[in-house]
Amino acid sequence: MAVDQYRPTGAMMRFLKGRDKHCRWPGCRMPARKCEIDHNHDAALGGRTEICNLCCLCQRHHSMKQFTAWKVKQLDGGVIEWTSPTGRVYTDNPPGHGVHFSPEEDVPDDLWVKWTTFTGEFRITDEPADDPHEPAPF
Repeated sequence: MAVDQYRPTGAMMRFLKGRDKHCRWPGCRMPARKCEIDHNHDAALGGRTEICNLCCLCQRHHSMKQFTAWKVKQLDGGVIEWTSPTGRVYTDNPPGHGVHFSPEEDVPDDLWVKWTTFTGEFRITDEPADDPHEPAPF
């Protein structure tokens, strides 16, 4: 989805805020509703206003991207690849939807025991979670 103007449409902004859910700077969890929509490849330098070139960034990280040596590019599926001024690469995957259903036979029995609570049963997914031991890139 793309438009021939600088500002994304309302539908594009709703899609991006739903996809990103929070600022896409690695480690930042500022809610998307408080974020700005950013062109990954700067519009002034030829970047198009299209979903595959836009993401949510909080004001602080939008400024850091724009006025420092950090580089960003968006890969397929909304994956954001950040490169620090020292050359270290950080990859930020769009957050999942939070609810995943799978057939009962696909879940090993020992996982049920670990995730049973008083309010119900929860299943885990095979999607990788953010590494809580990885330091923030700033």
